[in-house]
Amino acid sequence: RDFSELYGVPALAAVLGYAALVTTAASDANAESITQMAYLVAGVSCVGAIGGLASQDTARLGNALGTIGVATGLAASLGAVDAAEPMLYAQMAGALGVGGAVGVGVAKKVEITSLPQLVAGFHSLVGFAASATSIASLMAEGGMDDLGGVHKGAIYLGAAIGSVTLTGSLVAFGKLQGLIKKDLALPGRDYLNGA
Repeated sequence: RDFSELYGVPALAAVLGYAALVTTAASDANAESITQMAYLVAGVSCVGAIGGLASQDTARLGNALGTIGVATGLAASLGAVDAAEPMLYAQMAGALGVGGAVGVGVAKKVEITSLPQLVAGFHSLVGFAASATSIASLMAEGGMDDLGGVHKGAIYLGAAIGSVTLTGSLVAFGKLQGLIKKDLALPGRDYLNGA
C-alpha cells in the first residue's frame, strides 16, 4: 500500500514548529533569525528533493523533502509579512488564485504527450519570477550602495540564474514543440556564454 498522503506530516511538523518558535520569540530580532533559519531549511530541503528525485529508489524521500521545503518556505514568507498589512495578504491570495487558476486551466488542456513542453513553459516562468524578484529586491533597497555582500550576491545570482533558466526553458520549449528546427549559431557565442 502507498502512504504518500503521509508526506504532509513532516511538512506540517516543520510549519507548526516554525510557527511555535516565531510566536514565542523573545524579540523581533529573534523572530527574524528564526525566519531566516526557516528559509535555510526550506532551501536545503528543496535541493535535497531534487537530489532525491534523481533516482527511483530515493524518489519518495525526494517527494517528502520537496513537500517540507515548499511548505516551510511558504510559512516563512507569510511569517515575514507585517501582520498590520492586510492588503498584502489580499494581494498574495489574489496572485495565488489567479496563478493557480491559469495553471490548472492550461494543464487541463494539454495532452499527456505534450507534458515536456508544458514543464518547459512553466519552468520559464520560474526563471522570470527569480529574475523579477531579484530586480524588485534591488529596487526596494534603493540601489547597491546600502546592501551587504550577501544581499548583493543573492541579487546577482538570482537575476543571472533566473535569466538563464528563462531563456534555456524557452529554447527547450521551442525545440520540443518543433518551433526551433536547427541549431542557432550566433557569432561570438563563446564570449556570450562566458559572460
